[in-house]
Amino acid sequence: YSFEARMIEKMNAELGDILSQMANFYHVKVVYKNEETSKIRLYFNWDKQQSLNHCLDILNGFDRINIIYSDNTITVE
Repeated sequence: YSFEARMIEKMNAELGDILSQMANFYHVKVVYKNEETSKIRLYFNWDKQQSLNHCLDILNGFDRINIIYSDNTITVE
């Protein structure tokens, strides 16, 4: 089990769970404009060696997800 393998987490989870883990890892807050958005289920490979902005760009590629990051806060539209 290599160090690199631990840096990539394969996730099959709701957006709320994914962003909660990312917020803890990157030390930021998460705010939802619509709480229902947190229930969207995704398959996401989170590479913890990448920047938060890079990971959010990937998440923004999914349908029905619009995430903005500023002032240490992830805002989900």
